[in-house]
Amino acid sequence: MVVEADSAGLLLSFGYAPYAEMQSLELWAGTKRRPWRGFKYGSIVGGTVGVATGVLFCACKLHEVVGAALGVGAVYGVVGGVVGALIGSAVKSDIWEPVVIPGGLSLRLAVGGRSPAGAW
Repeated sequence: MVVEADSAGLLLSFGYAPYAEMQSLELWAGTKRRPWRGFKYGSIVGGTVGVATGVLFCACKLHEVVGAALGVGAVYGVVGGVVGALIGSAVKSDIWEPVVIPGGLSLRLAVGGRSPAGAW
């Protein structure tokens, strides 16, 4: 937690961090829901599972395998995308704003002295 900031560094609850030793500084800016990220990952996973399923179920003739794999892959991709979007809408993720400072150490500090769980 940030206790105080001066021109040379930051006084933290566990010690002092001079700016000269910092490479970057990230400020916590709240949380955000990410339905499109969930849709993207769900579509990729669903499409991959669908193509694999289509290949396994129709391994008789090559043209049937390709058609089935693409068809089942498309359906699974859409279903996976919808499920992923629902999950992405329900789950919040932290937003971090980078502030570049010359030096060597990278820290994550919360705005107003608040620190989300697991930030350290």
